[in-house]
Amino acid sequence: MFVIQKITQRYDPEQDRIGLTAQNAKDQVLLLWLTQRLANRLAGALARWLDEELKSMTAGQSVFSLHAWEQSAARAQMKPGKPVDPAAAQGEALLNAVDLVRGPKGYTLTFKWGSAGAARLSLSATELRQWLGILHQLFDTAEWPKNAWPEWFAAGAESGAPSTTQHVLH
Repeated sequence: MFVIQKITQRYDPEQDRIGLTAQNAKDQVLLLWLTQRLANRLAGALARWLDEELKSMTAGQSVFSLHAWEQSAARAQMKPGKPVDPAAAQGEALLNAVDLVRGPKGYTLTFKWGSAGAARLSLSATELRQWLGILHQLFDTAEWPKNAWPEWFAAGAESGAPSTTQHVLH
């Protein structure tokens, strides 16, 4: 299993896909392609998890503004870093599934391709919000519809995300 330590996301207009350039602890690099369809399903599922968790902590109160605040706080904690270079990729794959696991210490996304290819990304709640914030911004860049994204996410995104074409998450 390829365990992701660092990931850079970018939109590729020629492919009309999001490229996830993933690097492991041994500095091996993979380029994983995320389609619009799979990205929408992934974003919807992860946003629902964040919503469920926040609602469980607030005893069912309205959480719209709290979500926007959490998104803004996660964005403010992002630190720019050197992107993973897609030219260094030792292979690439078109993703066909993403397994999601929610645990007490965070979230695990296992990106799958072919019959046996897999790469795992583990994220805390803040890192998940950061990752989703980048993905949301790439939807804007791609001009993809955001039907799967909740309204609270858009409200949190409007508070001033950095505008770049590549985004890095460590």
